[in-house]
Amino acid sequence: MIFVFSFSFYSIVVCVALFTMVIGTILTYRIVWLQKRLFQFGLTLNVWTCLVAAMGILVGGGFTERALDVALLVTMISFPIGLLITMLNIDLYLIHHRVREYKISAETDHLTGLVNHRAWEMQMKKFKGQYATCNVLLLDIDHFKQINDQYGHANGDEVLKQFAELLHRETRNQDIKARIGGEEFGILIPMLSQTEVVNVAERIRNSISKHEFKLLDDERIHLSVSIGIANGKSEHLREMIRLADECLYEAKNSGRNRTHVTESVVG
Repeated sequence: MIFVFSFSFYSIVVCVALFTMVIGTILTYRIVWLQKRLFQFGLTLNVWTCLVAAMGILVGGGFTERALDVALLVTMISFPIGLLITMLNIDLYLIHHRVREYKISAETDHLTGLVNHRAWEMQMKKFKGQYATCNVLLLDIDHFKQINDQYGHANGDEVLKQFAELLHRETRNQDIKARIGGEEFGILIPMLSQTEVVNVAERIRNSISKHEFKLLDDERIHLSVSIGIANGKSEHLREMIRLADECLYEAKNSGRNRTHVTESVVG
């Protein structure tokens, strides 16, 4: 009440104490080594707050014995409560962090780091609500079985990792890149025209053709990719997946290392 309705020594002490608490909190947040040590971070904030509150009481009370008793009482009550809040906050943070990790793990292909087939299906549902038009690219590494047979599955996995890195490099952040299964990949690209998305596909295909894939023994090989494309309204995404798959089949049957797109836009 004093702080609200009058300007006095006590109100000044309260203002200084609050200001000091805020400054201390900001400085604590800026201590890098504390940012990953949750308990030490919370403990530091708790100790700082209790010290400032105790000093405020002592200054406001004129450093009398009564003020000291009150400061000790407030510290004895505030510190364990603050410690309890810290522990609860840590538990909540860890639960949230683990849930997020499990979610990412469940939606990620662990070999390539791309979206997996389950998340690919989920992203298709999101795309219908977010974008009016969409493009579907289905990609298949040509003769990948021969790579596994000739160089072994470990080298095959290494090729898939590098292939995924190329997809990341040649596409935008908002484009969804997925490993659908084996050597087959999919990309969802929103809001590009058919001509623009064909240019993207050709850029990907040429980049892969020119790239030297480094095997585990440092041997380098070249490979190619076939791509099927469908373009249209996002509400027809399922039909576009089917058409892109047909285009991929035609690209492979036409000699591989090429891009094939539907003649008519879905929708």
